[in-house]
Order: sequence, then C-alpha cells, then structure tokens
Amino acid sequence: MVDPAILREELKLPYGYRQISKKIRETLRVNGYPAKLESYCAVKQELGINDYPRMISDHLGESDEFVIQNIKFYQQAKYFGELAKNAIPETKPLVIHYAEQSLFAFFVYSIFSYPTSSTKHGLEIVWNTDYKDIKVRIRKYGFFPRIIDCYSIFEANTGFAIAHYSRKDDNTYAFVKSTNDNAFSQESALSLTQLTQRREEIGTNRNGFVYDVIDYLLIFIASSLARYKPFLWDKVVKGEQGTELVMFNKAFDRFELLHTRLVNALLQLAMGLNPEALIEFDFQSKNLYDGI
Repeated sequence: MVDPAILREELKLPYGYRQISKKIRETLRVNGYPAKLESYCAVKQELGINDYPRMISDHLGESDEFVIQNIKFYQQAKYFGELAKNAIPETKPLVIHYAEQSLFAFFVYSIFSYPTSSTKHGLEIVWNTDYKDIKVRIRKYGFFPRIIDCYSIFEANTGFAIAHYSRKDDNTYAFVKSTNDNAFSQESALSLTQLTQRREEIGTNRNGFVYDVIDYLLIFIASSLARYKPFLWDKVVKGEQGTELVMFNKAFDRFELLHTRLVNALLQLAMGLNPEALIEFDFQSKNLYDGI
C-alpha cells in the first residue's frame, strides 16, 4: 500500500500531482461517478442553474495550467494557514478566509471541473448597524455553491444542498431536489446570530462536513467585518456586547483539522478508496479525528 505521507509530499511537485490526479479520476470512473454527476446536473438544470460540475478530462488533467493552478492553491492554503496562527485579531479573519478559499479550491478543482472560472464568492453580505443582525446571503452562482456541489455528490448533507441521492421506485438511485430551506437555490440569508446558534446547537459529535460549511460562512462574515467594517469587528473582538467571538475562534482553530481531512480525502481517492467510504471515514470526526 502506498504511504500517504509520501503522497502528501508528491502533491507539491507537478509530476507527483499529475499522477495523483490521474488516480483520482480513475477511482471516480470505476465507482460510477460520471453517471452520478449527470444525475446531479439534471437537478441543477431543472432548477435553472447552469453551472455544471464535470468529470476532469484526461486532457485537462494532464495540462500544465491545471496542474500548476492546483499546486498553487495547495501552497497558498498551507502558507495562509501558517500565517494565521500568529496573526493579530485585526487581520486573522482575512488570512483564514484566504486559507480556506485556497484549500477548498484545491479540493473541489482536484475532483471536478466547471465550464467557466468563477471569480465570485457565491455569498453576499447584507449589512446592518447591529453586527449581530448582519446576514450572509447564499447565491446560486459562485464558489460556495461549488463546494456544496462537491459535498452533495459525495452524499454529504450539509443543509445547503439542492439535491440528495435517493432510491427510486425501480430500486435505482438518482439525485432528487432537496427540501432544505437553506438550499443555495433559494438564495436565503442567515444572520450572524442564526449561524452562531446553529454552530452551537450541532455540538461536538457530528460529521465533519456539517461544521465545514457553517465555519466557512462564519469566516466569510468575520473577514468582511474585519475588511469593510473594522469598527464593528472591534466590537466582536472586545466581546462587550456578545460572545460571538467564541464561535469565530472555533471556526478559525479548525482550519488545520480541515486541511488534514480534505487533503487526506484526496489522497484516499488516489489510493482507490471507494468514494462512498470517503464520507464515512474521511469526513467523520468520530471515526478518525478528535477535537472537532
């Protein structure tokens, strides 16, 4: 069996990453993911959302642009993650946001491709003079929906999915429209108070992907406050009007764990692990990881 530690080092090199990417594509094909992806895209088409994930072609996977782009995402995530450890409160949300953005880009674009590049977050801040009532609106298009696409196709129900994999009357499986109130097709908006309450309510013994997306939204709000409304971010940091900083810090501190989990998920795909087991093990903190 290939040593994961060796694969992790090979990720940093163009030739190594190219070979790992090839093995990921092989694993997905063997496990029927081209058909699964078509089923998911059919739901997006039904909803009028024309941003479709696709299997990475061999031509794209062998290209220098693809390889270097994803290696740079990986390096950026590592660098910003290390930088964030000693960042002051005024800059930490910004650095963590860039770290997570790069990490998820490395993860998503190592598995699927999209017909167009996305320069939008897929999220929008709805400002309020009371920072507790600031909201983040989830859009139909942009990078955040692509994260949800990827998680959904691996059957990770994040609460924001537009579709879930279900058995039909003829005992075959296909994606069907979700009834999630916060599915990104609804373009709903969640306040900081709602997000911190949800983060608190889910506790400490849930699947890792449940925390991943909530933390991503919290970090987006924190980075927006620190960048555009530093006066309000200062109120959060001082904790004179609430305890939201506790949940922000939990989101910040989970980056290293998130990095380990997502990179390991890619490596396990490269080693031929069935993607269905990917959710069971690599995304479940209670099986492999502590301290989530």
